[in-house]
Amino acid sequence: MKEATLSQPKRPIVVKVDNVDGDLQVVGWERDEITAKTDGDSVDLRNQDGEVSLACDGDAILYLPRDASLEVQNISGDADIRALAGGLKISNIAGDLQMQNVGGVSLENVAGDLRLRVCDGDFSAKSVAADVSLRDVRGAVSVENVGADFYLRELTGNLSVTVGADAVIYLQPAPEGVYKVTAGADILLRIPAQPDAEFELTAGTDESIRIDLPEAASTVTGPVYKLKLGQGSAKFSLTAGGDLVVTSRAREWESAAEFDRSSRGEGYGPHFHGSPLPRDFVPGDSLPADFGEQISRTVEAATRRSQLKTEHAMRRAEEKIRASERRSMSMRFSVGRWGASVDRPISPTPPRNEQISDEERLTILRMLQEKKINREEAEKLLAALEGK
Repeated sequence: MKEATLSQPKRPIVVKVDNVDGDLQVVGWERDEITAKTDGDSVDLRNQDGEVSLACDGDAILYLPRDASLEVQNISGDADIRALAGGLKISNIAGDLQMQNVGGVSLENVAGDLRLRVCDGDFSAKSVAADVSLRDVRGAVSVENVGADFYLRELTGNLSVTVGADAVIYLQPAPEGVYKVTAGADILLRIPAQPDAEFELTAGTDESIRIDLPEAASTVTGPVYKLKLGQGSAKFSLTAGGDLVVTSRAREWESAAEFDRSSRGEGYGPHFHGSPLPRDFVPGDSLPADFGEQISRTVEAATRRSQLKTEHAMRRAEEKIRASERRSMSMRFSVGRWGASVDRPISPTPPRNEQISDEERLTILRMLQEKKINREEAEKLLAALEGK
């Protein structure tokens, strides 16, 4: 493990991270110093004229003062950024991106899923290939070119989003707020029962729009529907390629909207795509008998995606074990369904018993907590990394 530290950086702190050949973790802390660690062969942490830069050839962990601003580009794996009050500017992430408790965010080109929890500022994103899940954004949201599904809950500013599949949105309309959503498939909008808002709704067919608000007509004809409630202070413009539902009710729709599995720590967005609302559904009716089966099919698809992520994590762990094998004596072990087994002649000189790093230990414990591996597999991984 390579490590570098810069003490008492000059304010304001701007840190640039370029070309990380692996995963990146960034954490804000209370210390007045910057520390970078990598499992690669080199870590280049520099401070030139008040601008800090980092480059490394492996996975990287970066600790920054909480008030730092961060610019990230060209990460070949996943990125996880937490507890930074300064602004974030991010581009070209080859894997997934997770953020929590951060300042304003501007990003583009994320090849995997995007998950955000608590953003104290505006959020803008361009070109996210997979799902986007946002919660508690204390500013405006602008998102373009989402390849899969979009989930949003708790927003204080305006909204503009273009998504290729489904959009699930919970919000309290703000006075004079402007909300524009375009989805390639379905839109589910949940708002209070008596909003002061004006709606322009467009959906796929004459029977694709469903309104379930106390003061609104439940029967909608035509693919375009306009509605004004109260003074019409907030403005909604919603366009769906499939079904479009506006509702104030919670219980019946909670299961459909809870496909934001990232709220349970899995890092994915919503999935009610492929299970459109039935054409003969009338607000006030109970859900149809086969709606649970539709949800089950969607969950099964999401589970397959989760399994692929687990396999990726296990392959990474297996690579670490193979590296440990090259440093240790003859051993035989089995991990998961890959069943790695190695026989080597005993070295004349016993190898050095290297200590497992805190980061490696936390990674294995996190995999155990998330049930990606069982306890026996975790013990074998720890033993292998310790050279036992």
